[in-house]
Amino acid sequence: MNQKILVCIPYCANDAVQAERACDHVYRLNGKKSIGHALLVVNNDVHAEMRMKVKIAAELAYETVEETIAPTVAEQYLNDKFRQMNNLFRHAAMIAMHQFRWPWVWLEPDCVPVKPSWMKDLAEAYDAQPRKYLGLISSQPGGQKFMARCGVYFTGASFELDKLCQGDAPFPLITSTEVVRRATPTDLIQYLNISTVENLSSISKSAVLVHGDKMGIFAENMAEVPSNEDQLPRLTRRQKREQVIV
Repeated sequence: MNQKILVCIPYCANDAVQAERACDHVYRLNGKKSIGHALLVVNNDVHAEMRMKVKIAAELAYETVEETIAPTVAEQYLNDKFRQMNNLFRHAAMIAMHQFRWPWVWLEPDCVPVKPSWMKDLAEAYDAQPRKYLGLISSQPGGQKFMARCGVYFTGASFELDKLCQGDAPFPLITSTEVVRRATPTDLIQYLNISTVENLSSISKSAVLVHGDKMGIFAENMAEVPSNEDQLPRLTRRQKREQVIV
């Protein structure tokens, strides 16, 4: 992969197991090779033993792995999920800017890579366009456009987004004002609520990342993929049987 891209993987105590499984999935998708560079962005509620499990899984999936623990939010905000996630995002953006200086992709545990070439495809797509951000552009009920958080960001995104992420506003409200006008839309990232095996048939052929697989259904039903195979994984026997039954 000629263009470098940093994979930022944020997780809290409530999705740490999912983060570990997501790294296991990337390792399998890579053809059981370590590819690319990852930054684990950890909330401070994660137990040390669980952090170690996630890091071990990440070190199998990626060539290099760095881990950073985000600063604690004020006590009154400990149960505020938007402020917690914004805090992780701010910390990741700062670390990416000062230590890596590469574009970076925000990969939440339920955002699942679906093609072996996902890192290369995202890096090349970002490099080929002139704007600061690359992501899935959607519309809120009122029609206002926003970029979903799982996207690709320029190395200096911390300068533009840090202050905006200090509050408790949901990320779509933040990106609707600052990011959309500086972003290139892409069909490489898809949002899809995957709650059953049948939902897998709705994955776009152009997508390399699918956000919305909270139960790990794609990974559970993915056939083993040879390292040189650059296409959506084949249906497993179990999945084929379920389709026949339906």
